[in-house]
Amino acid sequence: MDKKIFLSKISLVAAIAVLFVSIIGYLSLNNSLAWFSSNKNVSANGMSVSVNAPVTVTATVKLFPVIEKREDGLFYFDTSWSDEKPNQENYGVLPKYDILKEDDRHILIEITLDLAEDAEPVSVILTATTTATEFIDQLEAENNSMSSIIRFADVTGSVMNVANENTCSVEMPDNSKFRTFFNMNDNDEMTVTSTLTIIGPIKIEEKTVVIYALASYDDENITRVYSNNIGNSVFGEIDDNGSIKYTADFSLNLSIAESAQE
Repeated sequence: MDKKIFLSKISLVAAIAVLFVSIIGYLSLNNSLAWFSSNKNVSANGMSVSVNAPVTVTATVKLFPVIEKREDGLFYFDTSWSDEKPNQENYGVLPKYDILKEDDRHILIEITLDLAEDAEPVSVILTATTTATEFIDQLEAENNSMSSIIRFADVTGSVMNVANENTCSVEMPDNSKFRTFFNMNDNDEMTVTSTLTIIGPIKIEEKTVVIYALASYDDENITRVYSNNIGNSVFGEIDDNGSIKYTADFSLNLSIAESAQE
């Protein structure tokens, strides 16, 4: 079977829920390829995200689903986040992966940092850490390593709010700007980087600062995974509405520390 035809028929579905209590957060995977949706009532029984910060700093996270890619080449995200909306069904859930649909593969992570009036400047770094040690070789129907097919990028400098709309635009970074756990080296060997630096370290002195990260499928690694699994009997075990399911085997970590005055 032609690889392009085969890949276009593969669907991946995802839902990750995020819970933030004060400056401590938990991230929990809902049974397939990770995507993010806010849910203040989710249990912390999957992937975890930790926020380490002094008491003088409060971190707030909002998750914006992509709407579309417009003619200007920018991607537009829904910023109409509210305390009620995360409890709605399917909020922030990534649609099934389709190789022919470019505009539904991303989600924008907004992190707002509020410093108390007497707070010292702080240093901020956002990282992702995986427990995976090997790239996916043989796909199973579920519990596949999500670390093999996810990527992250810092987009802080390219986010613009759109006037009179509950949207913001993002210029998609070049592929070189994305960070992935698994990469092919010059010897055609897959290597793993256990901890990725997504943002920072950056020094923050203002009382309120907003930074942005983008989470997305890694198309090249998805192609590698599914090309290696053509003929895998697992695809006969799912119907047209089914999906190959992934488990979140990584965590996001936001570290904030007081920075010495120069």
